[in-house]
Amino acid sequence: MKVYTLDHARIREPIRCFRAISRILRDERIQIVNSAYAWCHSIVAPAAAWHGARRMWTHYGPMSASRWQGLMPLVPADLLLTHESMLDAMRRTFYRARRLGAVPVALEASRMPPDTRRRERFRRAWRLDEKTLAIGIVGFIDTWKGQDIFVRAARLIAPEAGAFRMFVVGGPRDGVVAARCVALENELREYVAANRLEETVTFTGHLDLNDGALDGLDIVVHASTEPEPLGMVVLEAMAKGKAIIASNEGGPRGILTDGIDGLLIEPRSEVRLAATIMRLARDRGERERMGAAALATVRERFSPRMAAQKLEDWYSVIA
Repeated sequence: MKVYTLDHARIREPIRCFRAISRILRDERIQIVNSAYAWCHSIVAPAAAWHGARRMWTHYGPMSASRWQGLMPLVPADLLLTHESMLDAMRRTFYRARRLGAVPVALEASRMPPDTRRRERFRRAWRLDEKTLAIGIVGFIDTWKGQDIFVRAARLIAPEAGAFRMFVVGGPRDGVVAARCVALENELREYVAANRLEETVTFTGHLDLNDGALDGLDIVVHASTEPEPLGMVVLEAMAKGKAIIASNEGGPRGILTDGIDGLLIEPRSEVRLAATIMRLARDRGERERMGAAALATVRERFSPRMAAQKLEDWYSVIA
């Protein structure tokens, strides 16, 4: 396999990009160009069309609720691929692809099995004994990721719960959205302090999976307030055999089966989230049963082998 790079590829330099991509397509005699996301597709599609190559692009989000998604999805393509949970939403938008199809999300679960050593490392770092239940929301802190719902749920359950800690695992995003993300983290910390939840809610900052960011938790919460386009952290939590609570929309709705390998709840409701956390907190048997079912599901339904086979089938369709 050969790898080519285009340094500083920019839409505002179309001629330079066209020439560089044309050279690759010609030299390698490429018949199908598979680009990732609309921005990438808009750069490579002109050269692909010029050389008569089939054009396909993958779109895994994010995506707004509007039918208008901007100019880039209007660049013509032979095939637009997304995943199952975004398929209906994609059909309601404006795009210029001849076909629309789905390829399942994939995760190599065997490469990240439950790890007791990482669990112990996490719990030692945060001074948790095995009697203390660890509940966490994992991901970048951002205005739509639901950390605000999570900490408000913590206030509701704090008077009722026994030994438990709630973890906000992750830090603010970088780049153009950094200011709003930092502002949100400050608001969350102020809320925790104002409601005297410092002994209940812990902010870990960015943590790697190698640091036990998932292994150390007993319950993993997904609380996005906008439909999650993919929800990779849900798949990762499943690979770790965790009990999962997730918003019943977007990617998680296409991944989890409610009551079997996770619990899907009404989004944007701290009341519902608090009640569901307490349900799992009181029932270790249910947590273990759902965690085992989640692990089986991610291994069976979301394997890279299945995704690769589906992608190969789509290549055959447009070849």
